[in-house]
Amino acid sequence: QYIMGTTKSFVSSYEEYLELVKGKLAPPPNLLVVAVNGRSTERTNAQGVRQMISESIASNPGQPLELTFRSSTGFEDKLSSLSSSSPEASTKVNPEQTLSITLTKESSSTTVAGDGDLVEISYKAFYLPAGVTDPGKGGGRVPFDASNIRNDDSTIQFVLSKQPFGQFPPAFNLGVKNMKVGEERVVVVPPVLGYGEEGFKRMAVPPNVGLVYEIRLVAVNALYR
Repeated sequence: QYIMGTTKSFVSSYEEYLELVKGKLAPPPNLLVVAVNGRSTERTNAQGVRQMISESIASNPGQPLELTFRSSTGFEDKLSSLSSSSPEASTKVNPEQTLSITLTKESSSTTVAGDGDLVEISYKAFYLPAGVTDPGKGGGRVPFDASNIRNDDSTIQFVLSKQPFGQFPPAFNLGVKNMKVGEERVVVVPPVLGYGEEGFKRMAVPPNVGLVYEIRLVAVNALYR
């Protein structure tokens, strides 16, 4: 079920849905909901988005529901083609929600990290205090976490895009996706995609600060090259 303007429709097959897309009576496939009535959904999962939609409908009966979408594939296409000649990819919903990934070391490996893979990484994490916008070294960023703090082996392992929600900031998955073994990246995460208004008290990360990750992919499914 969806609502476009004042038209309420039900579809019984995917083919029927595609016909409605052609007529611009339904949103196209492969889109992600990034806001519900202006409230960002980027810090929640699919269940959380459904809950936000249900709450908005219940609190505003009979009123239009405004959903903001973005493509789920465009950013991933950019990530898969990072190179020394085109080292950066960014996704922008609004100025406060811009995430950027920059390739800092290329790799000739053919082993690439994808959803469901067991990845092994080393990383350093920093936050950007209020007023600091330069994510680079010497720009005022503050270290708060690193893989060698969490693990004596100086690396950590996790299943990409499958770890429990909240175990890492959601942007962590994007930072590693499509990386090659041996590749290194810098990931700059806006507050709304990091720890948001709550911050991360255990690591002394203040609320509403951007995050910076320096990530190196060590292995994918125990393949080290």
